[in-house]
Formats: sequence, structure tokens, C-alpha cells
Amino acid sequence: MSPESGGPLISLDALRWIGRGLVRPECVLATRGGDLFSADWRGGVAHLRPDGTQTLYRGILPGGRPLRPNGIALRRNGNFLLADLGE
Repeated sequence: MSPESGGPLISLDALRWIGRGLVRPECVLATRGGDLFSADWRGGVAHLRPDGTQTLYRGILPGGRPLRPNGIALRRNGNFLLADLGE
């Protein structure tokens, strides 16, 4: 199909699911090395590696409130910039 037809550009059969247990995985970032990072509503950033392993890096804000990240950006120095929805 073409963009003009209003249909999908890729067959869903050509896609595969990756990751497991993610909660509200918004704002996915990909690296040249194949690593994926995603905001995760469990309180941090999920790191999905090409070998299938994954880690959740959680953060706690002052006062003990967990992060509620909605968006993430990867800075040149390797740190993340997070957009937190708060409560």
C-alpha cells in the first residue's frame, strides 16, 4: 500500500514484539548499538538490550515520590533528561 491509499506502509506481520512487563512505554529511544530506552510508568527508564535482557532504572524524587516519566531524552554525556508527569 502507499501513503496515498491511507493504508499501512508496513505489514503488521513484519513487526515483532520486544520487551516484557513495561508499563506505559512512551518515548522510545534507539541507539546505534541496538539498545532501546523507554520511559516506564513503574518509575524510571527501561533499558532493553539487543540480547533480550532488560533493566529498569528507577528514580525517587525529593519527598520519596517515585518518578512518573512521560518523555525522555538522551544527552551527549549519556545522562537522561526526563519529563515527569508528577501527581
